[in-house]
Amino acid sequence: MTIRLMTSNVWGNYFGNEVAVRDIQLLGVMKKYVPDVIGMQEVTPAWQDSELFKGLADEFEPVPAGNGDQQNYVPLVYRRSRLELLECSFKLYHWFLDQSKGYTWAVFKDKESGNVFGVFNTHFWYKWDVADEALRCYNAKDMLAELQYIEAKYRCPAFFMGDMNCGLESRTWMMLHEKGYVDCCECADEFSANSSWHRDPKRGADGRYHGRTTAEPNELSLDHIGVRKGTRVLKQLVIEDQDALDATDHSPVIADIVL
Repeated sequence: MTIRLMTSNVWGNYFGNEVAVRDIQLLGVMKKYVPDVIGMQEVTPAWQDSELFKGLADEFEPVPAGNGDQQNYVPLVYRRSRLELLECSFKLYHWFLDQSKGYTWAVFKDKESGNVFGVFNTHFWYKWDVADEALRCYNAKDMLAELQYIEAKYRCPAFFMGDMNCGLESRTWMMLHEKGYVDCCECADEFSANSSWHRDPKRGADGRYHGRTTAEPNELSLDHIGVRKGTRVLKQLVIEDQDALDATDHSPVIADIVL
C-alpha cells in the first residue's frame, strides 16, 4: 500500500499577516492533493479558529495530542475514512525558549490492509548561529529517540516531517544521515528540483498576499519528509500552485511512500 504525507508551514500570523483568505487558499491546496496525513507548523490560535480547520473537518480528524491548556503549534490531522488512530502524543523541545517548537506523533492503522505506521510532525529551532545548529541537532536526537521507541513498540515503520529549519547540507542532516535517515527527495522515483522555502509573499495593492516560485535548489529546502534508508518513495513534490505560493512562505511538500 501507499500513503501520502503532507507537511505545511502555514506562516503563522506573527507579523501582521492575517490568516483570512490565506486559510481558504491553503484549504484548497490540501484538498486538491488528497493526503492521508497532514502535519502543520506555526498553527497559532488564529489558524486553529480559521476556515482551514473548519473545511478540513468533513474529511480529516485532528490528532488529540496536547499539553493541557498549552497551544499545540504542530498539529497532525488524518483522513478518518482510511485510518484508525492507535496512539498519539505531543512534546515541546524547550518550553522556556519557544513554545511553538516541538513534535506531535501518532500511530495509525490502515482500515483496509491492517498496516500500521507512525508519523512525527515537527518544527525545529529556527535561528542561524552555530549554537542554533547544535540545538537543531538536539531536536533531531530527541525526536529520533521517541520515533525509534515507537517503531520497536509497534514493529512498524515511522516517518518524520515538518519545518526543520535546515537544508540537506546542514550538520543536522549529516547527523540524520549517519543515523540511517534520508529526505524523501533523496530516494524518490520522482522529486522536485526547487526548494520548499520561497520566502514571504508580498502584499499587493489588492490587499492580498502574492508569492513567487524560487530557483533555489531542493537541497536548501527547510521542509522535509524523512524516512529510513531503503524506504520506497514513489514521489516527492514541492507544491508550487499559486494558492500555495500566496498563502505561505513555505510551499507544502507531499510524499507518496510505499509501506
